[in-house]
Amino acid sequence: MHGMRPFGALVSKEEALSRLLAAASPVERAEELPLLEAAGRACAEDVAAPVAVPPFDRSTMDGYAVRAADGTAPRRVVGEIAAGASALPSVGPREAARIATGAPLPPGADAVARVEDASESGGLVELRVAPRPRQFVDPAGVDLARGAPVVSRGEALTPARLGLLASVGRARVKALSRPRVALFASGDELLRPGEPPQPWRVYDSNSTSLAALLVSAGAEVEAMPPLPDEIEAQRAALRTAATSHDLVVLAGGASVGKRDLAADALRAEGEVMLHGVRVKPGKPLLAGRIGACLVVGLPGNPTSALSNAHLFVVPVVRRLAGLPPPEARSIPATLAHEVRGEPDRYQFLPVRLEGGRASTTFKGSGSLTSMAGSDGWIGVPEGATLPAGSAVEVHLW
Repeated sequence: MHGMRPFGALVSKEEALSRLLAAASPVERAEELPLLEAAGRACAEDVAAPVAVPPFDRSTMDGYAVRAADGTAPRRVVGEIAAGASALPSVGPREAARIATGAPLPPGADAVARVEDASESGGLVELRVAPRPRQFVDPAGVDLARGAPVVSRGEALTPARLGLLASVGRARVKALSRPRVALFASGDELLRPGEPPQPWRVYDSNSTSLAALLVSAGAEVEAMPPLPDEIEAQRAALRTAATSHDLVVLAGGASVGKRDLAADALRAEGEVMLHGVRVKPGKPLLAGRIGACLVVGLPGNPTSALSNAHLFVVPVVRRLAGLPPPEARSIPATLAHEVRGEPDRYQFLPVRLEGGRASTTFKGSGSLTSMAGSDGWIGVPEGATLPAGSAVEVHLW
């Protein structure tokens, strides 16, 4: 049996994240996918527009395609043009064609008069306002010129960029593969959800909550069976997982108790980059690598595991996926009560919002309701005391 081992020198939240990100680089695997399957991934190719968008001059209003030079003179209506029209009437002097929004401007016309500025009767249309040249006309290529960049390698394939790819006729795009993450919970006390209850044992919630978080960050997650508190089993699991994954995440066993074996297993199979961070909850953060595979060990307490994953693992997954850092969605609020920070640790504090006021839901690092009952979290700097009424930024889940 291993004895208690103290942590090494604890590092700050910023230093821990900096070391992790420095050790992570985007996956090199890429695949060509239908546009919807590529949503949210990093683009792996430079795409230039094979056609202009729009490919023709088009009307931006329902009305009449006309020659601006004819002013307000009555015009003879010579046809009608719908969006997607296959044949276009030619518009000569003192002529007009009815036109729909998005329809191509016909030959001879150089402007569109809105239907609300016109009166049609007996095949003639009269305009109350003299049209200006190019009025209510989108010129060909106003959105994208032919040959212009549509999306570049390394850019995130957002809904708007996917729409832009579709607008130039692309049905597929080359995207970086999702980082492969092996997720282990460790502990002899763990039962898998769906198994019958047993005395003195608890259900593994970390595999579910962490997998959901990492999938949303862009990972392909393989949730593995729980690991026993046995050094050889943990070494073998780490060794095997590292050969086929970009990241291994361990929940549990990262601390320094007799049965906390993750650091020993990692040190035996690879290298430890850091062990211990000045954050509450979640001091026992462990990080290192086995070959090219990154390994992050999280505390087993559910709130510690999930808060550490938000702070450290999500940014690493985004880096592995070739995506920009996660955008912090935050809103200002005022504290409903005083918060006393930790003298030597950054505090990750889940809060509930009511009428612009934030109140803590934290019940302890073993209580997942601390997170489930919250709307987001605030960061309390080391040694800070925030009085009731303080302005805070609440990071939304």
